[in-house]
Amino acid sequence: MRITVVSKYAPVPGYGSNPRWFELAKRLSAQGHQFEIITSDSNHGCSFRVEEGKSTELEIEDVSFLIIKTLKYNKTASVMRVLSWFDFDVKLFRFRRHISPDVVVISSLSLTPILFGIYLKCFKRTRLVFEVRDVWPLTLVEEGKFSPLNPFSLFLRAIELLGYKHADLIVGTMPNLKQHVADSGVKKPTTAFHSCGIGVDVARVRSSKPFKFDTQTEKRIKGRIVVGYCGSIGLTNNLDDFAKYMETRNTMDVVFLIAGDGAQKQSLEQQFSTQKNVIFLGKIHPDDVQGFLRRCDILFLATMPSRVWDYGQSMNKVVDYMLAGKFIIAQYEGHPSMINEADCGIFTCGTGLAKCFEDAFRMRPEMRRSKGLSGRAWLLQHHNYDLLAQNYIDKIKHLEGIKRL
Repeated sequence: MRITVVSKYAPVPGYGSNPRWFELAKRLSAQGHQFEIITSDSNHGCSFRVEEGKSTELEIEDVSFLIIKTLKYNKTASVMRVLSWFDFDVKLFRFRRHISPDVVVISSLSLTPILFGIYLKCFKRTRLVFEVRDVWPLTLVEEGKFSPLNPFSLFLRAIELLGYKHADLIVGTMPNLKQHVADSGVKKPTTAFHSCGIGVDVARVRSSKPFKFDTQTEKRIKGRIVVGYCGSIGLTNNLDDFAKYMETRNTMDVVFLIAGDGAQKQSLEQQFSTQKNVIFLGKIHPDDVQGFLRRCDILFLATMPSRVWDYGQSMNKVVDYMLAGKFIIAQYEGHPSMINEADCGIFTCGTGLAKCFEDAFRMRPEMRRSKGLSGRAWLLQHHNYDLLAQNYIDKIKHLEGIKRL
């Protein structure tokens, strides 16, 4: 089967984190399927750049890449980023309108390439898979505070609905996307949906290198319960309740380690400048994330209250935390998945946060370790790339009419 994946933000292996589609594609290529991934060099999550010409073609482990040179942007929330979407769309038709794969997968974050997918379906008889990795424009409305009646919101909503209407298969990296489609008034049979979340490579469990703190930090955490947070420090990360709790837990039996950077980091550092059991480490290298997480006893994450979470989450952070094999406290109000299924932690709201932490501190260390390790085992069993790739291709094959391919 010839499969083309179109995703503006699919990173090139070696140049960015989480090359999810590459991991899926190389496993399916080994089964004899032909894969091409079309992406852009204008990607804040990938450092690859097209230096000469208008595009670059690569082949990595039997997976073909077409990287199209597109408009660059400096800020993720900017007009230039949106213009970069349109530049990519125009060049898709220029570079690949002549192709006719058996299946085309249009994978967001940007929604507008679905128009290219609909073109292939209508004029090339290509099967269309619409993969949603973030629910736009709902995310823009809920977290970006755009009005639902904003012209840009309305435009994206129209594009989204077109995708749902014309797709042969709708795939969500979050587990409850079919509810969003139903809420949108689009009727699809249950067989038209599939969930394929963020995967893990089993080799990552073995390849993580030990993480060492500086001498002073090593002394301050020795013999104490270590609570870790790793990620961005900004408004959307919703760390206010966590900060309030840390202020009340100014005792040296517990140490809080905050690894990351963001708009609120400086103000938080000032807030805790005299509290000795709160340590800010700054941003750490991606290769050190697993090592850092494994040095902690309890891991914390938070999300802003949002209707987006009604349809589930597919956060890289959850995967990294579970892979570390640690007990997780998640301030999250939405469709539950993974952490509760693996019984490796607890979901809570802000008002219940303090109790969750105190219960976790009273838990026997061996019990916390056991629950954390059960999370890792569940993740490796249910979210390894071998299984995700096989389930994905089986779903495509069983679409009506695909069997003949």
